Amino acid sequence: MAQFEPDKKTIATVVVFPFVFLIYFIVGKGSEYVKFCANQGLVFTIIEVICWGVGAVLGGIPLIGAVVGWVLKIIGIAMLILIVYQMIGAYKGTIKPLPIIGDVELIK
Repeated sequence: MAQFEPDKKTIATVVVFPFVFLIYFIVGKGSEYVKFCANQGLVFTIIEVICWGVGAVLGGIPLIGAVVGWVLKIIGIAMLILIVYQMIGAYKGTIKPLPIIGDVELIK
């Protein structure tokens, strides 16, 4: 049976999505491009977890919880737009670092 090399663009596209960056450690090692995309996915995952934590802690407070809820919804929509943008860029091979979070390198 012949083994094939998975398409790096496809893997890079998938690993940008939060929590899915772990696929990098299974099939994407050896590619700097996939590593960069997995790093973006890890940063998105950390931001998502922080937002969930803030929502869980502050969501039960009557007035503050409502305001925090709306702010987190706006952040969630912005994150979804950025994730889709990065996924499209990863598939096209034209992914660029995002401002602020793009220079964070957590996967060495």
